[in-house]
Amino acid sequence: MFTGEEQALIRLDIFSWLEMKLLEKPWITRQELLNDYKWRGTRIPLISTMKGIWNPTDFSETLSILSTPKSKYTDKSLGNGDIHYAYEDTNPLGGANAKLRLAMQNATPLIYFEGLEPGKYTAHIEVFVTDDNFDNRYFVVNLNGAKSLKESQLPLDENQKRYVERKIFQRVHQPKFRAQVIMAYRVQCAVCRLQHIDLLDAAHIIPDSDDAGIASVKNGLSLCKIHHAAYDRNIMGINPDFKVVINDEVLREVDGPMLKFGIQAMHGETLQLPQRIQDQPEKDLLARRFQAFVDSAA
Repeated sequence: MFTGEEQALIRLDIFSWLEMKLLEKPWITRQELLNDYKWRGTRIPLISTMKGIWNPTDFSETLSILSTPKSKYTDKSLGNGDIHYAYEDTNPLGGANAKLRLAMQNATPLIYFEGLEPGKYTAHIEVFVTDDNFDNRYFVVNLNGAKSLKESQLPLDENQKRYVERKIFQRVHQPKFRAQVIMAYRVQCAVCRLQHIDLLDAAHIIPDSDDAGIASVKNGLSLCKIHHAAYDRNIMGINPDFKVVINDEVLREVDGPMLKFGIQAMHGETLQLPQRIQDQPEKDLLARRFQAFVDSAA
């Protein structure tokens, strides 16, 4: 058994390791979680091979919890970032539940791995168990982290509360949104087909600052960083027929090869769309966003 100080250091190191992995790509595979992390040369799996609650032998408290799209461990309250995570084992007081309950009592941060598709997960790092519903046999896990937990306890008027809830929603759902969008577009920019994952963003069609800017694949586009910036700044628009339109003034500019080949040459191109119809961008959202692009040039 690691000492309490060692466990805290390992936990922090795992959080940093995961953050670095997620800079490379917005998801992490089951094999990476089982095999790739090492602490001073010793491999430590970050998930269980069989269960959702992972209690490493040398840890006194739970390290991670995991859910898959078809499991019963699913989001119950998307508005505030809470999920209801069902007990494991037949003994509600013992087994895997005991170490998760201890993590709640000690306010110990965990990792929540949320399944995207078989073998791929997004990671919510530094989440907390905030309640234990013994009667209904589930834990309440908050995905917002320490900062937003403090925010949620502030005395707020209704407008302030809506703002905080919106920021919490964005923070919680952004990692999953990025992973789902980039996977839907087969890891390439929808405009220029660039396939370097570290240069790809999940762009919102309707910004997430807008009430209609939902974290849904249908409100997303996989764009490289230059085309994401061009889209956000109305240098580039995308009409409801999935055609790229470049601002007239920019089309007339004379500059170097990046402007010519990276921006101007995209004028009139058709988006590379997701294969699944349900993942393709919503035409009504594109129309609304394209009108804002047209209005900006008026």
